[in-house]
Amino acid sequence: MIKVINFDYSFPLSCHILITSKCNLNCPGCFYKSTSEISFEKISDIFQELKKAGTRSIALGGGEPLLHPEIARICALAKKLSFYLAITSNGTILRNDIECDRIHFSFDSIHLTDSETILKVIQFYRNKIKKIGTNHILTDKESLEEALSMPVEYLTLLLEKPSNRFNDWELLLRLYGHSSNKAGKKIWFDACLMKFWKGKECNQGKTSMSINSELKRSRCSNVNYKIPYTNLQETWKEIRKDKTCLFETKEKDDEKEKKTTTLSL
Repeated sequence: MIKVINFDYSFPLSCHILITSKCNLNCPGCFYKSTSEISFEKISDIFQELKKAGTRSIALGGGEPLLHPEIARICALAKKLSFYLAITSNGTILRNDIECDRIHFSFDSIHLTDSETILKVIQFYRNKIKKIGTNHILTDKESLEEALSMPVEYLTLLLEKPSNRFNDWELLLRLYGHSSNKAGKKIWFDACLMKFWKGKECNQGKTSMSINSELKRSRCSNVNYKIPYTNLQETWKEIRKDKTCLFETKEKDDEKEKKTTTLSL
């Protein structure tokens, strides 16, 4: 049965919250890690505000969200408020007190976790959480094929930022066709990848928003334009106006460099 939802964009359908920037790894190129963290009380206030507005899903990230001292209480509250709850972890922490609908573990050539570690954490959470997946930042064919071999139901492919090394677009095209199949692993393509690869419009800032560990809000975690927390109504209105994008900025920079080079010649 298909359920039709009328959405007027007056609130975010989903919200990505970086509850802590602390991490037990030191992956090269990471630009999220610092020492800031959102208190349980403030997270509770945000959850209540989102629930009242009509938001349906929450995604918790970091840093490493499972390092937050109140992670179990945060998850329990999200489920009590009937949010669909997803967590993204680096795959190095085993906890028996986590309640969520889906958990994804980062596995690629950038994160400092090997296949043995990820297989161990997948097995640990297999009977505790309904849906398990991996997040994979695309860098090369070999590491992508290893990610495809992981025994999980979901695989999210992400564009490497701020620069991209991946170039096997034929392989990606085959996977893109596979993503709509019912059999096998469900493959998702993140908004940045789809905009970079296929020029598709991004819905970040239309249906979703991001809150970082310093309580600043933005269209998504990849843009520098962030708004200090006030309240959901005012902040969402400002985010809806924002059109900045990682790729639009790059295009403008490239065009500026091209003009400068032409003038120099």
